[in-house]
Amino acid sequence: MDRVIWLFLGVSVCLIPSCYRPIARLSLEEVSSSAELFEARYADLPLPLGSVISSTTISDKPSDGRAICNYRVNMRGDAVKGFYEKEMEFWGWDLLLSSVSTNEYMLVFQKPGKSCVAIHIVQCLQKKNTYSLVSLFLQ
Repeated sequence: MDRVIWLFLGVSVCLIPSCYRPIARLSLEEVSSSAELFEARYADLPLPLGSVISSTTISDKPSDGRAICNYRVNMRGDAVKGFYEKEMEFWGWDLLLSSVSTNEYMLVFQKPGKSCVAIHIVQCLQKKNTYSLVSLFLQ
C-alpha cells in the first residue's frame, strides 16, 4: 500500500509542471486605448454588472488624467442613476450636481485628491427592451 501512495505522489509531482500555463502579458502599447487600461487607471469608478464597454478614450499624457468611457447596460436610467449615487458615495466620491430631464440624467462627482467625474445617462426604449447608454467623462 505504501508503494502505491509513493508511486501516486511521484507521478503527481511529475505532472504538476505540465499544468502550468504562463500568464499572457500585454505591453502598454497593446492596451493603450483598451477597456483594460481604463479599468486599471480608474478602479474606483464602479460599473453596473452586465455593462458592455463600447469605447474608451484616454489622454496621451498620463499626468493629464482625462478619459471618456462609453458603455451600454440593460437597466433603466433611474436605476443607473441610483446605482451611481450609492456606489460613488461608497468609493469616497462627493455628489456635486444632479440634473434630470426626460429619459436623461447628468451626475457630477468629485473626490479629494482626484478631479471631477461627469456621468451622462440616456435611457433608450426599443420595443419591449429598456437599456441605458452611459458616458463617463473624467477630468
